[in-house]
Amino acid sequence: MTKPKIGKAQYARLTKAANEALERDKQRKIAIEGRKPGPGVMMLVEGTAEVEPHLFWVGLAWHADDKNLLFCVPADENDLTVGSVDIATKCSSFPITLRCGFGTWFDADLLKRCGVTGLVHDGVCEEALDIVEKIVEGPAPYDPRRDTEDVDNWHFLVERAVKKLEEVRDGNQEKA
Repeated sequence: MTKPKIGKAQYARLTKAANEALERDKQRKIAIEGRKPGPGVMMLVEGTAEVEPHLFWVGLAWHADDKNLLFCVPADENDLTVGSVDIATKCSSFPITLRCGFGTWFDADLLKRCGVTGLVHDGVCEEALDIVEKIVEGPAPYDPRRDTEDVDNWHFLVERAVKKLEEVRDGNQEKA
């Protein structure tokens, strides 16, 4: 197999792009280093890695009366099934989809089991909270072009994973 040949200009562009990507990754790591769970922070919950689908959690807002409770929504890397109550965005440097219809409260004990993995872009929490508010007030947003059978099937899997996390949170199981 022969190595493809590239010109000096293309080599320079590729090298520059690679260096910029490394710098962005370094800056992302600096940005999340030492961060604690909170609004705008994406987290993984210890002990739930084997739950399918693999979910991250994004903190949206602290409870108004109890600052030990953080409202979170699940997020995943499946950007092919984005329904009316979902937000496709980026977290740090990779795409995620927030599943706003499946939010739950994280208490102080569960937050201690969370590892910070990234930050969502400005405005995402507010957009997600708007969707959650519409769901609570009812009816939930619905768009037949977006809310397909594939989205429903994916939401079923997400809902099952959320229930497992809630069992862990509520002490019904040691591990999900």
